[in-house]
Amino acid sequence: MTRNDETPETVDFEEFFLRWRADRVAKLVAGQPSEFWAAVGRRYESSSDGTITMDQLIGLLRKEGSD
Repeated sequence: MTRNDETPETVDFEEFFLRWRADRVAKLVAGQPSEFWAAVGRRYESSSDGTITMDQLIGLLRKEGSD
């Protein structure tokens, strides 16, 4: 389905979900120790396109939290 085929309700829900997820990730990363941010920096530096996705941040939270 392309963006043009979606109903306004679908678009509204997708935008709401993306905002909710971004807010949740922001709350999860707030106050993380320097080890977490060092891992984020390493991930950012190794990124081919110079970005980090929310999924990657969540993965780093899980990895750093389990160490």
